[in-house]
Amino acid sequence: MISLEKGRAPSILELKGAAWTRAYVDAVNSALPSRPERWRHREIIEALREEAGARCIYCEAAIEDVSYPHVDHIAPKSLFPERAHQWENLAWACERCNKAKGDFYSENVGLLNPFEDDPLEHLNFVGGMVFPRIGRQRGKITTLKLRLNRSGLLKSRARRLDELQTLVEQWSAAEEPLKGVLAFAIQEDVEDGEFRQSCRAFLSRVDFPLDELAERGGS
Repeated sequence: MISLEKGRAPSILELKGAAWTRAYVDAVNSALPSRPERWRHREIIEALREEAGARCIYCEAAIEDVSYPHVDHIAPKSLFPERAHQWENLAWACERCNKAKGDFYSENVGLLNPFEDDPLEHLNFVGGMVFPRIGRQRGKITTLKLRLNRSGLLKSRARRLDELQTLVEQWSAAEEPLKGVLAFAIQEDVEDGEFRQSCRAFLSRVDFPLDELAERGGS
């Protein structure tokens, strides 16, 4: 999990969001079996995908490689139907994280929201594992509830870090100007790929001067 910035709401939501919300809330209050779930509109899907970099906002896996993406309601729509089409409440998530999260909600000790919280204040990233920081209950709840150390994620993170290790070894053995070029390539690979927080933690532990060398490689 990494800090994210919420993008601008798609125009279709600004135009029709209020009406969609009224229709949805009315359907919920009337206990209708069919409810207008407009959050799957193409423009909304595309905007959510772009702001998340096509990665799950929780586990950072590249969703479309292995599954269908889900539109996650950060505050569950079952508890807050009035927020079912609210842009700030919608996010791009993988099926496994979305189902694990379910309708869980706590006002006081809830799951981390990467659009509002700094995950590094609550979580430690060590190799392929994600640990809650000592005394950080929200970090612990997030890790356990979303199952951020489930076996599939551990295997995927381990594979990703093995690939990164190979790149770092190539960089370490290189001389300038190739060394700077490789540094820039490693930065791009980390920022464009899966599990950015785990990759950044790995680079910090092998004394890879990410920012400095990336600037040299890109100059």
